Amino acid sequence: MHIKEWAKAGCAYLAAAALLLQPATVMAQDQKNEEVTDQKQLVEIARRSSDEVARYTHRVEDFPYLSHEQKLDLLQKRIKYVFVLFQENRSFDFYFGTYPGARGLFSQRPSETPGFYQPIVNTAGDVETISPFLIPQSVKDVNGNTVLLYPEDTDSVNHGHTAIDAKLHLDADHLAHSDRYAFTEEGITGGTLSADGTTYTGPAPTQAQVQKGELVVGHVDCDTAPFMWQYADRFTLFDNFFDTVIGPSTPNAIAMIAGQSGKTQWVKHPELALGGTGTYANGQLPVTGDPQPYWGNALAALLSPPGLFQPTESGAPETKTPSSNLTFASLPLSFMGNQIKNITLNDNNAALDLMDVQSDIQKIFGDNNKPVNWGWFQEGYDHESTDPTSAPQLMPPTSPITTARNTSVMRLIMRPKPWRT
Repeated sequence: MHIKEWAKAGCAYLAAAALLLQPATVMAQDQKNEEVTDQKQLVEIARRSSDEVARYTHRVEDFPYLSHEQKLDLLQKRIKYVFVLFQENRSFDFYFGTYPGARGLFSQRPSETPGFYQPIVNTAGDVETISPFLIPQSVKDVNGNTVLLYPEDTDSVNHGHTAIDAKLHLDADHLAHSDRYAFTEEGITGGTLSADGTTYTGPAPTQAQVQKGELVVGHVDCDTAPFMWQYADRFTLFDNFFDTVIGPSTPNAIAMIAGQSGKTQWVKHPELALGGTGTYANGQLPVTGDPQPYWGNALAALLSPPGLFQPTESGAPETKTPSSNLTFASLPLSFMGNQIKNITLNDNNAALDLMDVQSDIQKIFGDNNKPVNWGWFQEGYDHESTDPTSAPQLMPPTSPITTARNTSVMRLIMRPKPWRT
């Protein structure tokens, strides 16, 4: 199953999976109805894939009509956990561009895909055109010998802000042509490509630079990412998603659980647009950077013991200028369910933490839903727990968040309490 009309604007992909108490029945469409032309349709069943998935697939026409209440009852009985997988610094097409039924690389004419053809400068200084290609598992050398390539270990391309701007190639009308990925990735110092991408002046790139330019338009498939393709086959693949901002990890990670990165709070409190001074010097809203957050509460005086700050990445000094306290409504707030009033009564600084969500509290309480526990699991980039002299560092047990830092996986669990950074 996938969602249509996806956007090629992000450097991430989303896949969602439900861990079921038992396999759930999936409603399938007739073969004749698989080709849906109505672009307003958001969800459709993917084409038949594995025999295992087909065992739990039924035609919609053969399934009895279910009311909303009956569907909700089945969901509550059969689904135990819901996982959302969020991958950074790779495009949707890199992993799923050729996934059957997805709106991917070859689901439309090349002319309808901005940037399908990219100019690239060769080692002789001439300009050629490159288009998306599958990174193979192996190639033959000049002597006919097989050389393994290991596409799962491909280098990370340049996703810096300046490089992204150059790759988008905005014209005078701010329309993105998205046709400078290969050339920008080559990283040729002092070289200039003409506006139409046909001629080049400047030093010739090295072979390594050309290969880096080629890599940015390469993609993999189920041979390289079998687990992700199996998740997409068995569960749900999202191919219609947007970055909130072309920027670092923080704003889009926040948007994953809040639906935004602070626009409503900024509208209510315009003084936060520039972040202010002192404690909130790095806390401008909407969030566009990577300010260090506080855990628990954004007021140092209220931390226990006073002055206790959260661990920082890679042993950096503890921050005294964290992000602003994020008070806009979010999923964790909704997950408190009918316990939201009891939970928020324990807030150490309700006047600051809850000033923008009073109506949300009343609405969530009135819906009388049960609380939902949730967790965030994040891969880190420091020493792994199996490395010598490396050990996980835990938050104090009194904290509402338990965090393992400096390991390959950071586990963050928040019980139903007010969402604050």
